[in-house]
Amino acid sequence: MQSSLSGELATKLGAMAKRSSAILVSMLLGLSVSLLAQTHGQKVWFADGYVQRGFILPQQDHYYYMLRGNTLSANIAVGIQPDGHKKYDRDHFYINRGFGFQYIDFGSPRILGNAMALYWFSQFRIKKSATLDQRFQGGVGVSYITRPFNQYNNLENLAIGSHINVYLNASYDHYLRILPRQYLLMSAGIFHYSNGKVSVPNLGLNSVGLRFGYRYVFDEEKYQTVPRDTLHFEPYYNICINVGTGFKEEVPVDNLKYQNYNLTLYASRFGTPTHAWGLGIESMLEKSAQYRIFLSTGEWMEWKDYMQLGAFVMHTFRFGNLDLHLQASLYLRNRAPVLSKNMYNKMMLQYHLSPAWYGFISLKVHFVEADYIGFGIGHRWELNRK
Repeated sequence: MQSSLSGELATKLGAMAKRSSAILVSMLLGLSVSLLAQTHGQKVWFADGYVQRGFILPQQDHYYYMLRGNTLSANIAVGIQPDGHKKYDRDHFYINRGFGFQYIDFGSPRILGNAMALYWFSQFRIKKSATLDQRFQGGVGVSYITRPFNQYNNLENLAIGSHINVYLNASYDHYLRILPRQYLLMSAGIFHYSNGKVSVPNLGLNSVGLRFGYRYVFDEEKYQTVPRDTLHFEPYYNICINVGTGFKEEVPVDNLKYQNYNLTLYASRFGTPTHAWGLGIESMLEKSAQYRIFLSTGEWMEWKDYMQLGAFVMHTFRFGNLDLHLQASLYLRNRAPVLSKNMYNKMMLQYHLSPAWYGFISLKVHFVEADYIGFGIGHRWELNRK
């Protein structure tokens, strides 16, 4: 009877985790469409194609037996160069943005397989001249990996435990103009694949390398930018409260998805239209901590005994209705003996549904190891905004 109930619970929690993954993917794609749709004026389209040759970073010793060769990836992307009709485009020096598709060979077909990714990206201008355009690119999306860990036919893959994963990329791009509308691309970049510990193992795959490619800009000669604003900006303050949840899996693999709960309060100051610094506190109730403590000590703790408290400093980048938060945090209370790490980090995307309400997705990380993906809603109060 107990075994039947455990199996039923595992099935229900697994279904909940799959639904949460679908929600996350839908939000990512929705944010991408929204950012393109918000662009008005004489935007100019471009198309990119490039290849990257590199290698997987062996961040732990047992990566070495999984790696068999260099990585090789091919990317195609389409995007827009906005003219600054929207204020946040002028504030951020006319950010390029668009969609991309990647196919990558990890160089280890039997253990790691290959991957495909669909992602949204932004390119931030660093320096531009008549012949050279230098930009920093960041991207986020969803990927499919063909050979994840499997306890029956792929025990050697200790890096990735699921087919569906989050995809991140970052690069420093140089576009050299060779002809009207045509550019050569040379850059160095990194790709990251992980599932946010929805499934284990989840050490992640990080591929670094050099990129070479080509860009074509349609109707480049018609492109003219709206001048940036020169009005004085009055700083203002935000007070925000977030309520969120998430799911994760633990080792040893028991096919259970453990739910986590999070309550966050923070205050931040926007000193410019696009950047803010802030401080905050948060409480975290992670059911998986109760399970790990039991495996380690044999003691079954109540929720008040394994609840964690943290304090953090954060920086916010604002892009119209979208906020990107980068958070460095310190545990104030962490009584679980098997959870001995003192610091953690978070990355959060918030989308403003109204002037006061927003939805968010977040990723909690211990150094380079993902802890869990969360999502939820929040409310904000703006003080002294004119």
